[in-house]
Amino acid sequence: MANVNERDKERKTPKEIKQKILEALNNKPLNAQEISKEINSNWSTVKNYVDELIEEKKIKEIIATDKISYYQKITETYYNIPITQKQENLFKFLFNAIIQEYRKNNKLPRKTDLAKDSVDVINKLKLNLPTAWYIYGQIPLMIPDPTKEFQTTDIPPNAEEIKKLISTIVKINNGMKVRERENNHYLEHNNQYYLLKNNLLNKIDSMKDEKEIINLLTEFYLACPISNYPEIFDLTDRFYLVVNKLEKINKFKEHKLDILLSLDVLWKFISSFLFLESLSKIPQYNKDDLLQFNLGSAIETKRYCAEENISNLESIYLSELSMDLNLELSKEALGIREIMSGWDGR
Repeated sequence: MANVNERDKERKTPKEIKQKILEALNNKPLNAQEISKEINSNWSTVKNYVDELIEEKKIKEIIATDKISYYQKITETYYNIPITQKQENLFKFLFNAIIQEYRKNNKLPRKTDLAKDSVDVINKLKLNLPTAWYIYGQIPLMIPDPTKEFQTTDIPPNAEEIKKLISTIVKINNGMKVRERENNHYLEHNNQYYLLKNNLLNKIDSMKDEKEIINLLTEFYLACPISNYPEIFDLTDRFYLVVNKLEKINKFKEHKLDILLSLDVLWKFISSFLFLESLSKIPQYNKDDLLQFNLGSAIETKRYCAEENISNLESIYLSELSMDLNLELSKEALGIREIMSGWDGR
């Protein structure tokens, strides 16, 4: 058996070895030993081709938390999350077909149009393509860039059915504004959390009825997904409390932009977990692998931004409260207040 394996290894051409390495990395990053095992080749044989693939920008070396080198396939997906070659080809066909449909009317789709049209087709025809809920709703995992040329020679068996449905969808949504398209998308999927977020942003932006805004904020707070992610609740709780406090001292309208910015970055943090949660429901993906190799650092960055903005709102409230009360503070008290204004509760 050992001799047979050795003969199999010798029969592989450089092109075949490189292709097998890419196929092995379709599902998740692998270390050197794992790649060798997957493609049944010695690592010393594989190493040169891994280096070539890195130079060709088809894979990259990443370092895991335990300092072991892993190799990750470079894809045109969000956060470089892996997809199979078949899925990549189908995404390219789908994106190209949508872009060509718009070009029939001398138009180019907006990124939102390309994303939502793709999702509509994937859902209605149950195509084997990964999608996930993110900042502005459900999106295709491959990045929908309308300025790119998505060419593929791999034509799916139901190509004409896909094109026919695309034509119908484009006609229905022709001329629709981005925000309207998003709202219709949330309504179609009955996603009340996203609808509530949009409504809250709109009401704060117009700032016509502060009591209505506080009521919507309360609904948003109560709808917060806390079961698996307590860090979401902690930041949402702080945001909810400080906005209520600003409203109580009649400083809501004055700091509208700070509130909007804080809500925006908080939502981006929340939606990164929603993205992870929806992707991890697909059998193709493992939540722990996604966190380790793709989403962990991005989620942490978004958490930091949300923390900073909410801390800033809390400092604004403390400053406004002191001014309203016309407090005459001693030097010692002023020093304590300055320290406390930068305290993040940890």
